[in-house]
Formats: sequence, C-alpha cells, structure tokens
Amino acid sequence: MPALLVALPWGLLVGLPALATLACFARPALAAVVTAAAVAGIAVALVMLPAGGSLGATVAFGSFGRGALWLALAGITVAMALPAGPDDAPPGVLWLTTLAAVGLVLLSRTPLLVTATLLLVALVVPAYGPAGPGSAWRRTLAAGAVVLFFGFVAERLAVPQVTDLSLAGALVGGFLLVLGMTPFGLAQVRWLRGAGHRVAVVAGCCLGPALVVVASDWSGALGSLHLLRPNRPATTIAVFAALTLVGVALHALTARGWRDLAADGIVADLALAVLAVGVGSLDGAALALVALVVVRPLMLLLDRAALPAGLGRLATLAALAGAAGMPPAVSFAARLLVLGAALGAGDAVVALLVVGLVVEVVATGRVVLRRVAARDAVVARPGQILVAGVLPVLGLVAGLFPGGVLERVWGG
Repeated sequence: MPALLVALPWGLLVGLPALATLACFARPALAAVVTAAAVAGIAVALVMLPAGGSLGATVAFGSFGRGALWLALAGITVAMALPAGPDDAPPGVLWLTTLAAVGLVLLSRTPLLVTATLLLVALVVPAYGPAGPGSAWRRTLAAGAVVLFFGFVAERLAVPQVTDLSLAGALVGGFLLVLGMTPFGLAQVRWLRGAGHRVAVVAGCCLGPALVVVASDWSGALGSLHLLRPNRPATTIAVFAALTLVGVALHALTARGWRDLAADGIVADLALAVLAVGVGSLDGAALALVALVVVRPLMLLLDRAALPAGLGRLATLAALAGAAGMPPAVSFAARLLVLGAALGAGDAVVALLVVGLVVEVVATGRVVLRRVAARDAVVARPGQILVAGVLPVLGLVAGLFPGGVLERVWGG
C-alpha cells in the first residue's frame, strides 16, 4: 500500500493529461468540464509530490520543474477560458501540448523520450497557425530535437571521438534551435502572431517553461565539460538569449495591437528566462516565467474580449505594467534579479539586456497610446471576466511578494 500511495501522484500527473487529451478529442463539447476535473486532479497530485521527488531512475523533477508544472496547469486553464477563434486548435490538441510539456519536465534527463516529445510537438502544434511560419518553425524544432539527441547521447556515452568542444557546440546549438533563440526565432514569432489565441497561450505558457526546464537540467552537463573556459557554453546561451530579447523588442515596434505584442512578448519572456539560466539565476528565470503566464494571456484576452469598462481599464493597466516591467508587477522583480545576475556575465550581456528591456517598454507604450480596441471583440463570458480579474491580482501579489512565490510555487 505505501508503494501504491507513492506512485499514485505520479500516475495522476501523467494519466490525467492523457485522459483529458483523449476525452477532448472524443467529446470536444465537454472540454470545459474535462479541463476543470483534470486541472483539479493534477493540482492535488502536485501538492502531494515533494520537491525533488522521483519514481525510479527515469522520472524525476526538482523544484524548478515543479514550478514549470504549476505554470503549465495555469496555462491550459487560462487557454481554455479564452475565446476560441475559427483558426484555433481544438481542445484535444491543447491538452496534447500540455501533456508534452509535463513529459518534458518529468523526463528531461531521458534523451530518447525528450527527442520523441519534441518531434511530436513539431508535427502537431505548428499546423494550427500560418502555414509559412509554421513550416519553418516545425523544421527548426525538428532539427533542434535531432541535434540535441546526438548531443545528449554523446554526453551520456562519453564517445571518445566527440571532443568536449564539439559536444558543447551540439548542445548549445540544439537548445538555441528548440528554444527559438536568435538566429532561429523569427519563424516562431511570426507563427505566434498568426496562431489562434488558445494555442498561442499553450505553446508559450505550457511548452515554453518546460523547454527552459530541459535547458536548466542539462546546464550541469555543459558546466562539466573540460573546456579552456568552462563557463563559455552558458555565457554563449546568455548572449544569444540577450540578442533574442533585443531582436524581439525591435520587432514589437511593428505591433498593431495586443495580439502582436503578446506574441512578441512570449518569446521575449522566454528569452529572459533562458538568459537567467545562462547566468545562473534560477530565481530570475522562475519569476520571468511567472510574468509570462500572468501577462501575455491577459493581452490576448484584451485582443478578443469586450470586457466591462472598469475591468477593462484594470486589465489594460496590469498588461502595461507587466509588459513594461513597471513596479509592482512581477516582471519588475524578475528583471532586477536577472540584471543583477548578468553583471557577472560580461558587459555585452548587460548592455544587450538593458537595450532590449528599454525597447520593450517603448513598444508596449506605443500600443497602449494608440488605444487599440479589441479586434472582432466578443462579449466576455463569466469565465473570461474571472480570468481578467484574477490575472492582474496574481501579478500584483507575485510582484509584491516574489520570495513567497519562489518558496510556495517553485520551492515545493
């Protein structure tokens, strides 16, 4: 019986997303009920599991993975509450992507399963968006998965023909491809701008944090390589993440509304989290991912839903503060932590980070000052009104008490 009780939360954590995926494919009309039941069960499983728990030698997660699982849970919940557009993914695909995110977190140190999961994501998710950028993003994801697989296997087997320098190049290149960092991220940004709101939230808020967890879990392997400058791989990832932040911020200057700004912001927040991992600040990465889940779905909601006047102003103010990194938003605390950690990574990283953050503020202010109205707005349903009220409060609480968020959500 004790063994069964130990295995039960793990079974719920994997089984409930799988069952929700099958149920939503079979009965899409019951997606809301299925989501509510699955989310409740997964939350119970996460509460039952201790931080750093494991099941055998394959399934495990640390405190950083625990936080990513909570964010995936929040991401699918918010995504299902958003208005569904005609080009959006069906509920079964949304839950399949969430299942892939859970699998990446739990199996992040298992090369074959990580590669298989990434290839599945590359096959399914990009199809629900503009064809051109979707095809390009699919190729980037697939190439990154293959490169990472060979890097993972070479690291595990210690292949003598593969030098540590070649291994570092394979792992760094693979992570840059999979995470959509410069110079491989433009297709992902364009896909997010044209994809449906629900699938964009799931791709960014469920899948994105899971990919950052994989990069974090393998950063130790990069640090153990025998190189002339041992910290060079992590610093290289940080530099490319900072370049991505600058590039996406400049691209956001072309944003025509909340949807474009949210799409660019998803990649910018992921880049900030990757940069934080590269400079050794997991706390900064955690808060950056919290800001991603709180702010970007709110922007997409503002793009589609006609909210009551007072609530609409509150949501707009929260989206502005979160995207621009203004206090007391959680993104302000995240940027302070990352900036402080980046000071030890070199002047180039700090300069690029500051430029990217400043341009992002300008791009956000430009959209707000234009007073862009929701496109093809639909009258907000009760669930959407609830989301519009809860997300600003969560962002405020996380910004005022970032230590509590790190302890309760990420520290287990």
